[in-house]
Amino acid sequence: MILEAFEQNTPAVELYKRSGFTVVRRLIGYDAPTIEGIASPDVEGIDIYDLAKIVIQHGSPDLPWQVSGTAIARVGAPNRAYRLGHAYALISNPAADTIVLRALITAPEFRRQGEATRLVWALAAMFPDKKWMIVQLCPEEYDPFLLKFGFIPKALNQVQMHLDLLI
Repeated sequence: MILEAFEQNTPAVELYKRSGFTVVRRLIGYDAPTIEGIASPDVEGIDIYDLAKIVIQHGSPDLPWQVSGTAIARVGAPNRAYRLGHAYALISNPAADTIVLRALITAPEFRRQGEATRLVWALAAMFPDKKWMIVQLCPEEYDPFLLKFGFIPKALNQVQMHLDLLI
């Protein structure tokens, strides 16, 4: 069994721990007033379902359920999916004042080559003067990547917890 709880909700976290749950990782949310973009003519809009298949195939198997490939497959307009090279992103309604970066993934063999970085900069250029946000479902290990764009961690974060069920 897997659950998320706000880390600052100490009574809840302690209750879950007493019930046998262990903390797997911290899940961080971020805000960015704006992101300085770098335009790329190679960004293409793709079907959200195609992005969901990429997340199912290449995403971490222990992602929070809200950002899993099966959850992404159920997302529709006005959310939009984009691709640049081998990097893929899902964003909320780009017409809104704040855009939520809902998913960002690169095929494993192309990671650490700057493709996701170029995609984030290209999306920022496509939607200038927008605020950006990531909800508190982002594994903390992605913090260094996000900080370089000017994302600021939110004051509230979650912990992802796990309990082995014996059958």
